[in-house]
This record gives sequence, structure tokens and C-alpha cells, in this order.
Amino acid sequence: MSGVVRIEGNASESAAASAHGGHVFIAGDASLRAGISLKGGTLVVAGDIGNAGAFMAQAGTILVGGGAGEALGDSLYEAVIYVHGTIRGLGADARVE
Repeated sequence: MSGVVRIEGNASESAAASAHGGHVFIAGDASLRAGISLKGGTLVVAGDIGNAGAFMAQAGTILVGGGAGEALGDSLYEAVIYVHGTIRGLGADARVE
């Protein structure tokens, strides 16, 4: 619901899954399904995120300093994703603006 989580390296699968608030900072890369079902709060990944990032994300913000894998934002609702690097592919209901 609130608070801060800092990861000084890479994160495994499903980082910040279903977070309702607060902030998650990952200094490295995040594996598959980062921000899955995000319901609020902020996920910041300094590096890349794997496939299916922000799957079914309903609210909140995801900031990616690197690139994103396939199916980014699949079944996205109201969340916002910012990606500095290359996006390999968007999922259903996601679009670049």
C-alpha cells in the first residue's frame, strides 16, 4: 500500500506484482512480468524489463531506463509506462503515445 523497496541489482520475475501504492526501485534489470497487475504506486527499473511487463496493469506508473521485451502492457488498463530504450513489442490494448 505504501513505502519504499530498493533493489541494488537485478530483480527476478514479477517485481512489484499487484502493488497498490508505494515505490519500488530496481537498480538493474527486471525479469519477466515486472509490474504485473500493478494497481498503483511507481515501479522504476534502471535497466531493461523482460517480456509481459505491466501485464494487466490497472493504475500507477512504470519508468524503464533501458528497453522492454515483447508484449509490453498487454491488457493494460489505466497505468502509464515510460520506456527510454527500445520496445520489442506491445501487447493488446497498449499503444505508443
